[in-house]
Amino acid sequence: VPASPVSRQQKESPEAEALLLWAKNVCLKRNIRVTNFTTSFGDGRALCAILNFYHPELLEWDDVHTGTREFVSTPTRVREYNQTVEVSTKDLESAQQGERGNISLVQSAVRELGYVPALLHSGDIVGTIPNDKVMRLFLAFLSKRLLSLSK
Repeated sequence: VPASPVSRQQKESPEAEALLLWAKNVCLKRNIRVTNFTTSFGDGRALCAILNFYHPELLEWDDVHTGTREFVSTPTRVREYNQTVEVSTKDLESAQQGERGNISLVQSAVRELGYVPALLHSGDIVGTIPNDKVMRLFLAFLSKRLLSLSK
């Protein structure tokens, strides 16, 4: 009997596992939990942490918005680290503004680095789950650029 689609665990390629492990280890310095290529990057903090780790002169940590949510599911409920909490519309708007600000910081730093395609747009990330394939591709380009500059 074949496994149901829900119970089947997708096996990551060794390259994807290495990329996720790299991001996870870099983000540990800022106590940001990275577990996947989607919701872990949804508020921009993990991307900011990676850029700050390698180039603090391009992205200062004090500029990062920490008042964000990991994943916004409805206008009045926010799911954060497997807990659902009620939030006001004002808090939600503030969180989304912080997420947009973080993505803007990432975009600015990446423009300065060069050689990383502009794949991330706040409209595709803020208030939703980022596209898995787009995030993998972006992280692959970003890691290659950051690691080549750190030699």
